[in-house]
Amino acid sequence: MLKGYQASEDLFHYCYYLTLQERFRSISPERDEGMLRFLLVEGKKDIEEAMKVYEARLEETKLLLPDKKGDNFMEYFSE
Repeated sequence: MLKGYQASEDLFHYCYYLTLQERFRSISPERDEGMLRFLLVEGKKDIEEAMKVYEARLEETKLLLPDKKGDNFMEYFSE
């Protein structure tokens, strides 16, 4: 909500991919694990692409003032 994004499904997905990106950063494969390394690289690319898409969508609907519903972000999705 600091960036002025509205509480929406797009924001939820953006946060989800941001969390996945951080989890991928914490994975460090050993030298001999070629397939895992490949999956990490391709997974990171997919996550970065998805984040760009959702961030662009959020920028289109960005608010000048903070969203009043932002404090109830989790409740927004439980309705």
